[in-house]
Amino acid sequence: MAPGGRHPGPYDSGAMVLQSLLDLIFPPRCVVTGRPGSVLHPDVVVGFAAVGTCAQCDQEGRVLCQLCYGAEPAFEWVHSGFLYEGDLRAAIHALKYKNRRDAARPLASTLSKPSLPQDAVLVAVPLAAGRLADRGYNQAYLLAQELATRWALPLLPPEALARVRETDTQVGLDRQQRRANLHEAFTADAALVAGKPAVLVDDVCTTGATLDVCAHALRKAGASAVFAVTLARTP
Repeated sequence: MAPGGRHPGPYDSGAMVLQSLLDLIFPPRCVVTGRPGSVLHPDVVVGFAAVGTCAQCDQEGRVLCQLCYGAEPAFEWVHSGFLYEGDLRAAIHALKYKNRRDAARPLASTLSKPSLPQDAVLVAVPLAAGRLADRGYNQAYLLAQELATRWALPLLPPEALARVRETDTQVGLDRQQRRANLHEAFTADAALVAGKPAVLVDDVCTTGATLDVCAHALRKAGASAVFAVTLARTP
């Protein structure tokens, strides 16, 4: 296991050295513009639209808190960095659908660390088994690996939160429909999460339904509190 409780990832040990050598021979290209020199060009990052503050609790980036969610979610709040639009949307699509796993590091670096308990642990939102097999990786886990390093927090292994039931696509569904679609789709390992404040990590928050269902599974397994962090939030 890597330092900080992380399982070895694509940038650990020998993989980091190999990637550095490859970057010298084949300079990386921006996942959005195609310009050589960096995986995510600084001009692209500057254009990301920040989420702002929650209209209810006035907390920066907390677009969903227990007040403004409009229900009784299992999470304390969801902290999102930017709006899911424009170049950020393109960058996330490259990470998820174009095998640009190298985009995880610069994308994670754009997220500021919210106020969290000192003993918090990171937990990646799992993919359905079929999607994971097709894609070969879980973009949320790649992001969580990078945040674990940047924020000096332990990342729990994938089995800490598992998707145990295949679900239909969430595209086009409202919050209530998404919750129904995800009912009992996740389970958490009490041996790994009990008594710990858990921080869910995902790429995009749309209605918060997926995060809420995951948070319920973590709380059922004994997590003392659940927070969530995502790169983006739909406008």
